[in-house]
Amino acid sequence: MPVTLPNIDPRRELARKLFDAAISQVPWVGGPYAAMLSVTHPAESEKLLAAWRADVTAALNNMEAAISAMTPTFTLSPDASAIGYWMSANSQLGRRDLFDFDRLKVEFPDASKRELEDACGELALAGLATTSAAIGRRILDVSPTVRLFEVFDPVTQHGANPLADAALLARRILAADSSSANTGAMMKELGWTPRRYNPAISIVCEFIGEGRRSGEADAVLAFRQVFPDPAERARLRRFADSVLGRS
Repeated sequence: MPVTLPNIDPRRELARKLFDAAISQVPWVGGPYAAMLSVTHPAESEKLLAAWRADVTAALNNMEAAISAMTPTFTLSPDASAIGYWMSANSQLGRRDLFDFDRLKVEFPDASKRELEDACGELALAGLATTSAAIGRRILDVSPTVRLFEVFDPVTQHGANPLADAALLARRILAADSSSANTGAMMKELGWTPRRYNPAISIVCEFIGEGRRSGEADAVLAFRQVFPDPAERARLRRFADSVLGRS
């Protein structure tokens, strides 16, 4: 049987979020929902989004039909979407949590072992997860990547969007008085939990070299402090502007 979640269609929830972004005129190319769009069929999905923006009233009047039209454009299968959604919803810290394959079998009792393996493999192929194997076990455990949080957190973590949050952190880093920025303190100032902070700072640190970020050994926070050089500051500025618009 398919890999399913009770009372939730993850792909439809993703489509609903993109619909909301389209009618709100939120940028989607390079914007806060860029990762979500990366798991759709670009030509079909962008055509639908453009049509909704051109006639917001018609889109709102036919919202459920519009969302139904968007859902099939997702290239990520329903099975992989269900596991991706579940991992995002069940990640305690928003880091590379290890989910034991045996736990997946318990959480999705109607799915076969092969269906679960294939779904995990699809997430890995899409860059949304990594898997490990052992003798006699094709998949021992599966771990989300930050890209999985980029795609699914907007629909599982209310009020959070890792790309938008990362862009906000980037601007705070750029505004810091010194060459270093205590991002752990920024988390507290923003009132974020570690679950919301970790995906965002992990995205930010993709723009910063390994020798200029600290805290990887922390059991809770992915990174605590960053020391971007001038080129990295320029990259952070471009990233923040692409997601939030020029300030």
